[in-house]
Formats: sequence, C-alpha cells, structure tokens
Amino acid sequence: MADEGGNGRSNRGLPASALAESAVTGIPCLGPGGTAWTEMDPRNKGRTRVWVLPTRGSLRPLLDDEWNIRSRVHEYGGGALWAGAGTYHWYVVDEPSQSIWGIRADDFTPQRLLQGDPDTPVGDGHVCADGSRLVFLREEVARNRTTVVVMDTAAPREQRVLDGRHAFCAAPRLSADGRFAAWLVWDDGTMPWETSRLQWMDLVTGERMLAGSDGASLLEPRWGADGSLYCLSDQGGAWVPARVTRAGIRPLLRSRHDMGRPPWQLGNSHYDLLPDGGMAAVRIRHGRCELVRIHPNGALEEINGPDNDLEGLRTDGWQAVALAGTADAGRRVVRIDLRSGERTPLSPARALPLPENRLSRAQPVSAAGPRGRTYGFFYAPPDATPDSPPPLLVRAHGGPTAMRSPVFSPDTQFWTSHGFAVLDVNYSGSSGHGRAYRERLRGQWGRADRDDCIALAIAMAEQGRVDGRRMVITGNSAGGLTVLNSLTRGVFAAGTSRYGVTDLELLARSTHRFEAGYLAFLLGTLPEHIRTYRRRSPVNQASHLRGAVLLLQGEDDPVVPVSQAHAIRDAITAAGGEARLVVYEGERHGFRKGENLEDSFRQELDFYEEVLRRD
Repeated sequence: MADEGGNGRSNRGLPASALAESAVTGIPCLGPGGTAWTEMDPRNKGRTRVWVLPTRGSLRPLLDDEWNIRSRVHEYGGGALWAGAGTYHWYVVDEPSQSIWGIRADDFTPQRLLQGDPDTPVGDGHVCADGSRLVFLREEVARNRTTVVVMDTAAPREQRVLDGRHAFCAAPRLSADGRFAAWLVWDDGTMPWETSRLQWMDLVTGERMLAGSDGASLLEPRWGADGSLYCLSDQGGAWVPARVTRAGIRPLLRSRHDMGRPPWQLGNSHYDLLPDGGMAAVRIRHGRCELVRIHPNGALEEINGPDNDLEGLRTDGWQAVALAGTADAGRRVVRIDLRSGERTPLSPARALPLPENRLSRAQPVSAAGPRGRTYGFFYAPPDATPDSPPPLLVRAHGGPTAMRSPVFSPDTQFWTSHGFAVLDVNYSGSSGHGRAYRERLRGQWGRADRDDCIALAIAMAEQGRVDGRRMVITGNSAGGLTVLNSLTRGVFAAGTSRYGVTDLELLARSTHRFEAGYLAFLLGTLPEHIRTYRRRSPVNQASHLRGAVLLLQGEDDPVVPVSQAHAIRDAITAAGGEARLVVYEGERHGFRKGENLEDSFRQELDFYEEVLRRD
C-alpha cells in the first residue's frame, strides 16, 4: 500500500478494526439440502465462503476456508451459489478458475462439472426439479456477448448454447420439468433497467418467443409449478409481478412502488410463488423495504415485520428465507413464516462494541431540489444537542442507480460514534422510488446527483440538525464523481472519493463492457455530447474545487482504473488545491481485505478531523 498523507489517529468511538471484522452476508438460496448463503470475510483475505443450514443438522461451512466463491460475469458477479436437486444439493463457482462445482448430497464432496476459464466467467445457474438439467450464463468477453448454456448434469460435457445472439443475457431459469427455459436479454447501448426483454424457448421443439418492448424493463423470470411464466415489469411505472403469455405481459397489480431493484449483480429475487397461487414480494417505498403478500385476485396485504431492507426472497410453501436488515440489526439471513410473520434468524448476529444507548437509527428526511423532492435518511450522533450541532457527513451511493436503505450498518455507527451526523442521500436516479425517479438522471449525471446532495445537506443545516460550517461528503464509484462535483459549490469543507469516477471521457473508453452503454443514458452518446463529458468530469474542474480531497483507490480496479485517481490528484495539486491519494495493492473495485478496509476508514476519519480542526 502506498500512503500519501494522513498519519493522525483518533481513539474516540468505534474502532476502525470493527469494520474490518464485519463479514458481508450474501443473498440466500433454498433447496432440498436446506438454506445456504455466501459470506465475504475481510479477515480471510476477502474470500467469499458458503454457509449451509441443512434441513436436518446444524450450521456448517459448505467448503473449507481456502475456497473463494465468486462469479465474475458482467464484472459485478452474483449468482455464484445456487440450489441443486438430485445428485447435487448445491452448485458453486470458484473465483480463481470460474469453474462450476456440484456439491454431492451424500457427503458434501465437491465435483467439478465444468472446467472454467478465468477469461470466460460463468454463473447465475438454475436446475430443473429433478436436477437433471442445469442452465447457466457464460460471458465471452472477447466476443462481446453473454451466452445461455444448458447441460446434462449426469454428462456435463453435453452442452447446448441456447442464446448467443445478444450482447447480454441474464437470469436463465428452467421450468420444473426441464422442458422450457426463460432468460433476459438486452443489447449494447442500454442497461437492463432501461429496456430488457424476456426470451423463452421450448427445448424439445426449439420454438422461441420474445416478450417486451422499448422503454420497459423486465426482471427476474420465474416458472410456476403449472408451467406459467412470470417476471417483474415496470411498464406501468414501477416493477411489479406480471404474467407472461404469447399474448403479451400482464401486470398482476398496480403500484407506484417498485417490487424489485436494478440487477447490478446476478441471482437476486424480490418475489416468489405461494401454494394458493398468490405471491410473496418485496415492496420498496422511498428506500424502505417491506414484505407483502399478493393474493390471487391481486389484493395486497402487508406482512408486518421489522425489516427495512429485504432481498433474496425465496419461498418453500408458506415458509420463506431472505436477506433482511432492520434499524437495530444488520443484514442477515432470516426464515419467515408468511402466515404469522414470525422471523427466525439463521445467520449469526455480529454485535458491535457499542452500548445500546450509543447506537444511531435512521430518520427519513426529504427536501425540495431543482428537479423535485429528493429523499434520504439522517442519523444523529448519540451526543448531539440543539446547542451544539454536530458536523455532517453526506454519503453519495454508487451506481448511480442504487439506493440506501434505513438499515443498521457498522460503518454508519462508526461515524456517529465519532461525533458525525450521517446523511444518506437517495438522489435523482436512485432506485426504490419508481421508474420516473430513476429517469430524472437521464442526461443529468454530475448535476442532478450533486444538486440533490447539496439541497438535502443545506436543509439539515437550516433545520439546526447539523453545523452548516462543518459539512463533508463521501462517495464510492459513481458516488465519487458526485463528491468531486459537489466540492465545486463551496458547501463542503472536504470530500472523500472511494474508487470514484473522475474522467468521463476516459471512462467511456476504458470501462468494462457491462457499463459501456450506461453513459449514453447518463450523459448522452459520443461523439455528439463530448462537451458534456468534459464539463462534468472533475479532472477538468480541478481549479474550481473548494475543499480538501482524499482519494482511496484499488490498484487493480477494472471499472475505474487507478490512472483516474492519479490524474485528479495531479490536477488538483497543480491548481493549488489539496489532494491526498492512498492506493491499495491487490484491490479491485471495492475493498475486500480487512486490513485495507480498516486503514481506509482510519485515513478518512483522520482526514476529516484534521480539515475541520483548521476552522
């Protein structure tokens, strides 16, 4: 690790080491072998392992700690673990070789079914009810396409490519009898949450059907036990479950609120089927998730519970599992009785070394911005008083089509325990607020996100919740661009960009293929809008930045190359500004190693404390 600046250390509040010890739990899968989920462990070199709670038995690791379970499909991966049937209870993709392994049901022995190639990632698999057929994705990066492949699990070499005609495919799913397959497709120049279509195929006759239309996004195809095909569709303005037939796509209800979120990673699930023909689903209202039941007649019923964040919903009869988080507990795998609403935690809780009365909880907030109201969540530090308003840390999420939920997280408690108020901003373009809210960022990236963060921060200061003279801002990836552009307005004393975008023109030339078409939505097509790319790039606005800058960057980042961090550091210092750069060896887009996570938060805290002491 190369360290340029930042050597003080604070002894107050939650130690940064607590963040390095916080494993990240992944979405669960449910099958005949029980419930399993991934867990990224910073303490084990950032490896991802698998935990399983068998139908009969106690919690145990599925594989030893030397395994690293991770798909690289579309760079962000996901879908590296799925449930099996028959001979194999579980399937996994190992990160180094991108091979598919089946875990035998009788003795948990892994057997390699597909010899992988690190340059040809695989993942997002699914098996039919008897386990005889497996369908999965194979990304052929050099050929600029993602293919859908089906194979016989008893004879893995017998493979058949179902789709090699589209630039992108995702979410391949087999019908229970294995005769039909369905998957999502979209083309270069768009993203699946803008326009995507649903392809399905009779594997016996070869007949194909394609559903969907321009300007509508389809997600999460799923087959019913009776052969019915479902998906999520936002053609009505928000993602809701819909039935797919030869005649078209028919939403099963009307809603202003999404029941899904953009598929940055593969393998997610926000709805599933129930024995009575209805569904359980996740409804997202202004960034807060809640569990609902959709009756066969379309009537909606809330299933009360404490959850503020829900994803990875899977059902088995009237039981469900999901990755759920509340105001008082971080994301963990829970079992839910869908009739009583009772929750049973399956993955272990991770307590922080803070007493209950020192924990901060989210308060929903909103403010008027240039493009309409913008929403967020505010966390007050435990010692805040009206007479002594605290400094404010604004957090701009990545994506930029992502969202923040009001869920307990160690990094939030880290900042509030050190005396900072925290403001999470779901700026224009964020998910969880319907399609129209996402569309507010069309052509406006670098402006709308910046303006919304500033508007909400100023509102908190005007309400007396924070000290308006001591406000700082942080963001990761796309949020890093928001940070740097926000610093041109003189509102924030400092900002931290974690592997953030600094040069949009360079990004358009160098980013990975999944996001290659995203910039057309966010900024416009090239070369027609080259001036917009240059005006919105922080590297070209270095002389206008008003505040100190900390840059935290992975050396091997394929999404935002380390050269972007060096370029903005050099531009700021050449313009007479203050910029510090810390580069972490062996890290990609996002930090996974415990020692680097710990150091990054120490660096950021020291940086803010030093800057704010100057006033």
